[in-house]
Amino acid sequence: LGIRSPIYFILKITRSNFINIEQRQPTRVDELARITGVTSRHLLRLFRQELDTTPVQFCLEIRLQRAHSLILNTTMALSDIAAATGFNSRSHMTQRYRNRYAETPTQTRLN
Repeated sequence: LGIRSPIYFILKITRSNFINIEQRQPTRVDELARITGVTSRHLLRLFRQELDTTPVQFCLEIRLQRAHSLILNTTMALSDIAAATGFNSRSHMTQRYRNRYAETPTQTRLN
């Protein structure tokens, strides 16, 4: 795994995104590019080439997967899960969650 391989950048972004989740900071391409030490254009190109997505979508997917895990495996309130995964509100998380999983967090928890 070379230091400039696309996977290197993706792993570095994944690690940095968990910091962003805890600090509830929005994920921005220019910030991710700064963290990884490449230009925004290069970072976008790498993500399109390797994952067929954007860095922001990739980071959103990580947040949604974490929210999904918390919904299934804890009794945390949905508003607390939204806050813990970097969403501004429960309704914002619910909207994004429904787009991704085709059901609401409440429906997931009940099933």
